Amino acid sequence: MSYSRSFDSDVYMFLDRFQGVITCFICSLNKGDDISFSQRSDAIEHLKQHMAAGDIVGGRAIPLLEKEIQEIGDEVKKKE
Repeated sequence: MSYSRSFDSDVYMFLDRFQGVITCFICSLNKGDDISFSQRSDAIEHLKQHMAAGDIVGGRAIPLLEKEIQEIGDEVKKKE
């Protein structure tokens, strides 16, 4: 599942349930390398850093992550 995609955003961030992380793919803030987060709140803060840097972040990304924190918790869990 993706939170932010390249067709509506400068950022591509997705959930990797097999690794138990949320990944910012080819992250411009990380010199083009992927960066992963095991906490949804950390992914939100990272998206805010992208916005502060002038990047467009898909409008549903942060609200969706906040909703997931309320419903299933902050920690990203591996698929079993």
